[in-house]
Amino acid sequence: KKLILLTLLLVCGITFVAAQKGAEIHFESKTHDFGDVSMSNPIFKCVFPFTNTGDEALFINNVKTSCHICMKAIYPTDSIKPGETGEIEIIYDTTNHNRFPGAFRKVYTVYINGTTNFTRLYIKGRKVEDK
Repeated sequence: KKLILLTLLLVCGITFVAAQKGAEIHFESKTHDFGDVSMSNPIFKCVFPFTNTGDEALFINNVKTSCHICMKAIYPTDSIKPGETGEIEIIYDTTNHNRFPGAFRKVYTVYINGTTNFTRLYIKGRKVEDK
């Protein structure tokens, strides 16, 4: 009887732990394609909406960029409750950097307190000379 009770408690405990997801971030899309963009417009902006699909409050700890000179991210510093939404604004400024035509692809790494502690967002496009 004790063995059956212990087994039952163990199974219930494992099920309870597995049922807790923690904070999870879900983006509608992880890539934004600017397409062909004019060389005369050096600043590109877009927004990545997200939802906390977990069962605990979500905190965005940091957003790191692949270039600290030309890339910036604006993100919520307050907690996002389960089911709530937010957004991360991405800014790519080529005013003093990467002033040549051609394709670009940049990475933003979003660090959170969730079960998966980071996710990556991408921007891409192609800078073309003005006609």
